[in-house]
Amino acid sequence: MGNGEGFQCRECGYRIDVWYGGGMIDPFKMMSKTKKKVEDGEYGPWARKALENHPDASCYHRNALFKCICGNYASKSIVSIRGIQGDAVSYRPIMRCKLCHRKMKEVSFIPDELDCPRCGESMDHVDSILWD
Repeated sequence: MGNGEGFQCRECGYRIDVWYGGGMIDPFKMMSKTKKKVEDGEYGPWARKALENHPDASCYHRNALFKCICGNYASKSIVSIRGIQGDAVSYRPIMRCKLCHRKMKEVSFIPDELDCPRCGESMDHVDSILWD
């Protein structure tokens, strides 16, 4: 299941829309399609190189949720490449904040209440959707 959330600042109007999760697509079918996209370079040279170094690795696609220390949230379509030694991650993307350009940290959820990363005032939760 995937989630979509929208927040808008009461004061300055800044809006955050994030989509995260993987949906309910057949995981085995999706892994083979994702692996082909990595091999074709659709996720960039770093992902392709990681797969070349670990040809037996599994490739997982999902929308990931990121948070910056400035308070901004964003989502990005990512691929994770995992080697056959359990959860060893061979490749993870880097997400940069569009407001302050610092490296963002991946998080698993967005809180119900947010302060605006631009002006610091409260943001209203204006949209919510579950998708598959």
